[in-house]
Amino acid sequence: MTMANCMDYVVPMKMTSTQGASLLKDKSLKFCFIDANHTYQSVIEDINAYKPKIIDGCIMAGHDYYWDGVKKAVDESFPNINVIGTSWWTVIN
Repeated sequence: MTMANCMDYVVPMKMTSTQGASLLKDKSLKFCFIDANHTYQSVIEDINAYKPKIIDGCIMAGHDYYWDGVKKAVDESFPNINVIGTSWWTVIN
């Protein structure tokens, strides 16, 4: 599958991920996948920006879990995560 197959569901926005989050209503997303800058600070900022946007019972996920900054930020932010390959995911409550 390519991005072209998903264009009915994806809205490209040329800005930082935290700027994009500020345009979304809280509790408006069923799914969020984080895969941007892999530094601890950037991942924490993305998690904090997007977590309020996710509807309770829905999923936040991301990539490159085993990068040091990603793993530290994810582990500090969520008590229960699941890892498949190099991707992580959790249900937001």
